[in-house]
Amino acid sequence: MLKIAICDDDLLVAGRIEELICKIAKGKINKIDIDVFSDGRELADYIENGARYNIIYIDFEMKEENGLIAARRIRNFDKIAIIIYVSSFTEYALDVFEVKAHRYLVKPIGEAELVDSFSSALQELGAYEEVYWYKFRNVHHCLRLKDVLYFESEKRRIKIKESGNSHKIALNKNEINGADEQKIMYGRLGEVEKKIGDSKLLFLRIHQSYLVNYLHIAELAYDYVVMDNGEKLPISEERRKKIRSTFFERESI
Repeated sequence: MLKIAICDDDLLVAGRIEELICKIAKGKINKIDIDVFSDGRELADYIENGARYNIIYIDFEMKEENGLIAARRIRNFDKIAIIIYVSSFTEYALDVFEVKAHRYLVKPIGEAELVDSFSSALQELGAYEEVYWYKFRNVHHCLRLKDVLYFESEKRRIKIKESGNSHKIALNKNEINGADEQKIMYGRLGEVEKKIGDSKLLFLRIHQSYLVNYLHIAELAYDYVVMDNGEKLPISEERRKKIRSTFFERESI
């Protein structure tokens, strides 16, 4: 089931978004469940208590708790929900970077804009199910790419750092003992980068030794990134301009 949250203190706008989503989804999605909230605090509290949504449409300006504060709280519990901002103003567009917003829609929202944002969100949700296969000591392993924080190169060995929700499948009865061993493969980082180049998830080569998952970057600085597990990874000098350009292009979608 596709679960969607709409959060806007203007119930007419919220109702219009709900109506258009139902129209777009008809005949394409078997089951869809939409919850409507009139305040960011209510939505964030609900998610903090265990609710989860695939897509969240949220207004930026609300009386009790605005969309940015609510999204910060949401990201503490859900890193992958698709957040789409809705606002009457454009000046907040750059503020949504830190919460990994998928789109920024300006009111009044036209049907074409909503169709485009909804279709794009569905494509990204599909990307979250993409997997990466690797082999180590004659055992084949399968990782969900969304769970990979980064690949780290160390000579001919590549370490795979995963989030706490990682999922692996071993296709050999000779299971390897030890979590660290299961997160190592042989090869070159350039080969991994090329292999996942067609993925819908964005991986950034920030350094000769690091290929990081954009989804898990919590902070971008001039010469380093902070991953959402708190690790700080360096951006090499020759890659800084390209990395910042890629970030800004991504955030302006």
